[in-house]
Order: sequence, then structure tokens, then C-alpha cells
Amino acid sequence: MTPPRILVVEGAVPCRGTIRTPGEKSISHRSVLLAALAEGTSVVRGLSDGADVAASLAAVEAMGVEVVRREEGTIILHGGRTRLHRPAHPLDCGNSGTSMRLLAGLVAGFEWATDLIGDESLSLRPMDRVAEPLARMGATVDGQGQRCLPPLRIEGGALRGIDWTSKMASAQVKSAILLAGLSATGETTVREPVTTRTHTEEMLAEAGADIDVEPWGEGRVVTVRPSALKPVERTVPGDPSATETTRGEVNFTVPHMGAVLLNAGRTVFGADGTLEFSAGPQGFIDYFNGNTAALTELCTALGAS
Repeated sequence: MTPPRILVVEGAVPCRGTIRTPGEKSISHRSVLLAALAEGTSVVRGLSDGADVAASLAAVEAMGVEVVRREEGTIILHGGRTRLHRPAHPLDCGNSGTSMRLLAGLVAGFEWATDLIGDESLSLRPMDRVAEPLARMGATVDGQGQRCLPPLRIEGGALRGIDWTSKMASAQVKSAILLAGLSATGETTVREPVTTRTHTEEMLAEAGADIDVEPWGEGRVVTVRPSALKPVERTVPGDPSATETTRGEVNFTVPHMGAVLLNAGRTVFGADGTLEFSAGPQGFIDYFNGNTAALTELCTALGAS
């Protein structure tokens, strides 16, 4: 009888290296739209390379913003109200509800008609929560049916400020109203019974907008006045939710994350806020599975809570 052969299997070699996660989408969208309104040249580093943000970028290009694309997600935008014009074709938002709602607020401030379209899925999402306050400000917003489904046609210009209390928590609706408020006469106020994502008001303040934020119960009151925005240079923080750890050991880098507590593995913070993380196959998943406090801390740092 032939003796059995001996098969030797070497242990797996861990996957090691450094990756940069995609830029956070919410900040990426707003970076693009505020750069379109700002007079001069804005530089955005680490912009999300996803299809949603690409829709917002294509939309501002269609309205006259000059966009220069550099390596590693760096985008240079030459914007300003004097450059913007009515787009020659409908602005295609793809599957991005953020693009459609925020663009609705932006274009409402200009005296031309803009058509906003999307894919089959987006065309089933109601836009009445945006249409109602914009109509109160003086824009004409036409959609399909009672819930104002896309495609939308927005005829803007001659807006007036309003005092709007949000019927339900929505950072996108708040952002649309604030963007329109930049072009309205008087003050535009949004009252939130519950605070939503604060990216828009913080980024508007950074760009020089005349804006106030005050506490209001468990929420806040945000008031903006007609403002000319200045260009800024911004680095979009990375979004680790776009990174998966499946097998082997993975090291990943989250640019400009700040001090987020990650005890699942080895964590090193760079001087610029970059986070480098290393864990085994299940380290990352096991640590956050059921760890509500850690998840809350991570989400807070990402501005997603």
C-alpha cells in the first residue's frame, strides 16, 4: 500500500497596507454647492467619488461652474453668482435625493426655470417637504401628484424670507431652505424641534454667510440673511463606514477623522487627525457589534448622529 502523502499548508499571510476611505458624502455635497455660490476659487480635497456627489458636481458644471479635477479626489471649483446661468438641459440627480433637495433650494434663488430629474427610484420619492417651504418663499415648484414627485420644475427669483418650523427632522429640507434664504429678502429662519445634522449651517458660517444659530428646546433655530459667500479650502473627512474588514489583518487610514475612540485593535493618531487602525479578521466587527457607546461616538465624529 502506498503511504499517504503529507500535505503542508502554510498559514495565510495577513493583508497589510494603508487605504484612504472615500470622503463623507454629506459634506461633499455641500462643499460642491457652496463652492458654486462662492465668488472665486474653492479647493476641495478628499471629495467623495460616489455617484451621488458626482451628480451634484455635474449639476453645478451645467450651470457654469468651472471644475478642475486633480488626483486623489482634489477638486478646484471656480464659482460665483456671476458665473451661474440657466442650465441647457435638465439636471440629472441620478439616485441622489440629497442632490435634488439641496439643488432645489439653490436654484430657487435665481430667476430662471430649472428642471430636476432622477432615476426610477428617485422619481418615486416625495419632494413636497421641500416644495412647500420654497413655495412659501415665492418660488414655483411643480412636481407630479399631491406629493410632488420628480421630475421637478422650479421657477425661482424674488424670494422672501420665511419663519419655518420643521414638521419632521430633515437636514436636507433645512439645507434647501437655508440655501434659498441666501437669495431671499429679509431673514429666513428654520426651527428644528430636534437638531439634525449641522453641516450646512457650520459650512455657511465658514464661508462668511450672515447666519445665527440658537438653542430651542431640544433643537435649534437657524437664521440666515442674504449673503455673498467667500471661497474656502476644505478637506472632506473620510468615511470609515465605506470600508469593510472581512478577512486577514487590515490597516486602514481615515483622513482628518479626529480623535475617535477605537479600541478594537491598534489605533494611532497622526498629527493631522489621520487615524490608522489595525485589527484582526473580526476585531473591528466584534468591537462594534452591540457596543452602543462606541457606535455613538463614531457616528458623532462623522456628523451622522
